[in-house]
Amino acid sequence: MKDRKAWQICLFVTICILLNMLGKMAANALRLPIWLDSMGTIYASYVIGPVAGCIVGVCGNLIGGVLGSPLTMIYALTSIGISVVVGNMSRRGWMETLFGTLTVSVVVTLLSVLVSTPISLLLFEGRSGNIFGDGVFDFLRSIKVSIPIASAIGEFYVDFVDKVFCLAVLRASIVISRRIRANSKSKKEAAEENKAKAVITEKTSAILLFFLLPALVLGSSETVSAEETFTGFDNFVQTVYSRDNGLPCGEANDIEQTKNGVLWIGTYAGLYRYNGSEFRWMDDYDSVRNVNCLYEDDEGRLWIGTNDRGVTIAIDEDVANVLDEGEGLPSNSVRCITQASDGYYYVGTSSGLEVLELNGGLESIATIMEVGYAVSIAAGDNGIVAANTSDGMVHLLKGGKYLKAFASESEAEQFTCCSFGPDGLLYVGSSLDSVYRFEVSEDGKVTGKGKLTTSGLKSINSLSFMENGPLIACADDGIGYFNDRNRFIVVNTGTFNNSIDHVEKDYQGNLWFTSSRMGLLRLAKSEFVDLYTKAELKSAVANTITEWDGVYYIGTDTGLDLINRQSGRAMTNVLSEKLEGVRIRCIFKDSRNDLWICTYGQGLWHVKPDYTVTVFDSDSGTFGSRARMVIELADGSIAAAGDTGVSIIKDGKVTTSLLYEDGLSNAMILCLLEEKDGSLLAGTDGDGIILIRGGEVVDRITAQNGLPSGVIMRIVEDKKGDGWFIVTSNSLCYMDHDYKVRELDNFPYYNNYDVWDIGDGRLFVLGSAGIYVVDKELVKSGSPLPSYE
Repeated sequence: MKDRKAWQICLFVTICILLNMLGKMAANALRLPIWLDSMGTIYASYVIGPVAGCIVGVCGNLIGGVLGSPLTMIYALTSIGISVVVGNMSRRGWMETLFGTLTVSVVVTLLSVLVSTPISLLLFEGRSGNIFGDGVFDFLRSIKVSIPIASAIGEFYVDFVDKVFCLAVLRASIVISRRIRANSKSKKEAAEENKAKAVITEKTSAILLFFLLPALVLGSSETVSAEETFTGFDNFVQTVYSRDNGLPCGEANDIEQTKNGVLWIGTYAGLYRYNGSEFRWMDDYDSVRNVNCLYEDDEGRLWIGTNDRGVTIAIDEDVANVLDEGEGLPSNSVRCITQASDGYYYVGTSSGLEVLELNGGLESIATIMEVGYAVSIAAGDNGIVAANTSDGMVHLLKGGKYLKAFASESEAEQFTCCSFGPDGLLYVGSSLDSVYRFEVSEDGKVTGKGKLTTSGLKSINSLSFMENGPLIACADDGIGYFNDRNRFIVVNTGTFNNSIDHVEKDYQGNLWFTSSRMGLLRLAKSEFVDLYTKAELKSAVANTITEWDGVYYIGTDTGLDLINRQSGRAMTNVLSEKLEGVRIRCIFKDSRNDLWICTYGQGLWHVKPDYTVTVFDSDSGTFGSRARMVIELADGSIAAAGDTGVSIIKDGKVTTSLLYEDGLSNAMILCLLEEKDGSLLAGTDGDGIILIRGGEVVDRITAQNGLPSGVIMRIVEDKKGDGWFIVTSNSLCYMDHDYKVRELDNFPYYNNYDVWDIGDGRLFVLGSAGIYVVDKELVKSGSPLPSYE
């Protein structure tokens, strides 16, 4: 490049920057186990030199940070290191041979790991951000490898493959370029040069494959399509059914959905039928007074195991058979039922296991007394049936015959439940926090295949594999599931966390959990995501939320909760530490990317992107200690409401203050809105709306103007420019530019909090009953709205 003109060098640098960005986009889109974001950096470092490489790498990181998460800009340090190594080593001839190229790739890899790992530990809890590197990380953490070591190894697997690939491409480019130039040489000379400069040998391929395969294997679960990937329960809405809302008995022992879409709930008070809107007690089943377990067989028959009247079989909701002690059942107390792949039925009772066959009628095949008190039973595809008894033993049967039994190797632990997985393995839950995996042959030979840990839950009552979903564990102290990397995640179910026994997935994709003490819990899919559940944060009342530099800042009554937007994981920083225990009412990001935090007791915090904090409070004499809310005005200044009144802040100083003692109002200001002419509309807590112009109160909008309440929760501009939506404590209203207010009495709900005009003709109205989505013009017209449930 020394003979090239300045514009040619600039063009080459620009192309290299684009190469970095396109490479990263391709790697993300194709979910590759490499970064591909340093190709341009490596080319620029080799062709021009390390300084140009630094420019390309840093520019690429800065642009990526602006377009994505600003936190990733710090990886520019890694780009600088790559540029220095490639630029200097290539000048010393290391890229002239295959061995030298591999050496450069190893040095660049080690440097990248040394620089990137501390950044990942500091900002991303040790994760690299690449799905394959994170797969390695999660696997190592599952076998108790420390976070720093797991992070470094996960980074190494991705970086090594990435750097070998990029430098191999560079090496190939060098060889191809020289081959083109070699056309002017003799065939003998060209042959000698090409032979000496082969790109990648079989040994090189073997080395690359050695490091690539573990990452592919450990991360392969991430390569499935988004439609098939289970993303957790953070987008499920929870509803508890108990004696207060439809389930009179207040408890549930088991649940089963039959092929006609009906859900059946077994309780100590009998059998209930749920049709999607109501629970109906099936009191016309004389043989069913209380229910321990439910099972639907392949033919759609519902088997109802009772506590004292044996088992009842219903066909099309009519009783077809009843089997009790008088018919040969070992006990009338039935605990579990299943059908084996060979067609036999196994009914576990408190006194033995009965094997049945339906062949023109119900026929007993055998009574197996070795299985004394079965609490859980499961059937595999090879005819094997596993029954877990109350003494902690697992018994194996086949073809109606008893094979063998086995127990936990630890005296302090008992097996509590069992289930066959889609992989054919037998999964056995324990009284502690473990799930064991066993391979069971057709003759009953048992081979251990390791165990999983249900961290956070103990005493597993059932294990259930959801179709296209995870393995769910129901336990005495809650619910959890294993994700596709076998990491166990406890589901935040609030107070529904006692004696969870079973789970059933209905045809709509909802999950139903039974509790013998608390009733039913339904998890219904929603368009919304529960950030706290996903981040595994303790539940809190969120007063405000703002996204800033790739992080969600959530203000609560007890401080600041932070959630990384990209990973969805909880995090902390200097702000959350300083504001621990402080009530936060409002968080606002202005056009300069500065953050404003309204606290109750510590005033208004102005936070710069470098975390420099300026506090406006009573101690500084410029503002009160209790800040309520903040908006940005058209000229870039900040209007803030607090316990002293309204203040205007410009260039870091309070320029105007309108105080309560100066006649502003007798009530606290709850919301602010700027009109197009610069006037301020201030909604108060009981004194209506105050109109502020030129730093003075010029008018008040009260009941005389049509306001049905003086408590103004929100003032929201109509995007069509006709006026404003007003949310009061008891109604939804509309105010025109003449400040005349009319109540929108066609809206069906009164206890509302906020309005969002999203610009497509719809309004989102947030209230204590949920979120109403309504036609804006229809609401404004006063015409009747569709009914909402």
